[in-house]
Amino acid sequence: MHIDEQDSHLLQSIQRLGGASVQQLCDELQVTATAVRQRLNRMQGQGYVQRESVPQDRGRPVHCYRLTSKGLRSLGDESGDLAVLLWREMSSIEDDVLRTRVAARVREALVARLRQQLPAVEVNERIDQLCAALEQRGLVVERRTGDSEGDLPIIREYSCPYHDLATVDPMICELEKSVYEELLGAPVELSACRLDGHTCCDFQIGVPS
Repeated sequence: MHIDEQDSHLLQSIQRLGGASVQQLCDELQVTATAVRQRLNRMQGQGYVQRESVPQDRGRPVHCYRLTSKGLRSLGDESGDLAVLLWREMSSIEDDVLRTRVAARVREALVARLRQQLPAVEVNERIDQLCAALEQRGLVVERRTGDSEGDLPIIREYSCPYHDLATVDPMICELEKSVYEELLGAPVELSACRLDGHTCCDFQIGVPS
């Protein structure tokens, strides 16, 4: 089902906030509560969001809205592309011992898809270019500052490009990390992952050797 621009902004805001109340969404989107509720009700009926009751210290529980698996996929799921690449490579190999070579070839193909959009030499500029390239593919991505002074930025993904495949095979996360390392020319650590219950995936960029 088609997601229009306003629907997409609403879903992005919910995911960015890690779940949100109607009031939080009003503040985030600068629209009325009536407009937010109408869109939430429709998208809940379509299966993109779900509502939870969050107990409060005082008063009645507050309704919090979170994305369903369908909602997460709508933010930018490239698992279909990756599945096609994997299938093509695997179908050309008969010996199971060569599976590691398949992973390497898939990694090279993924790097090639993004490399031309990262012409900069300096790593900080390449981080910005990588974030921009991912956003062009429909992902919700944010550049964050490092935890300590002198740390390089964190690439924070609020939507997973390989959501369905990651739930089946977590090694996809390692593949994605290695692709980013190749593109940036710097070590990358997956310091937070949605598979572990986080609301986003954080790729901490290290200092190039």
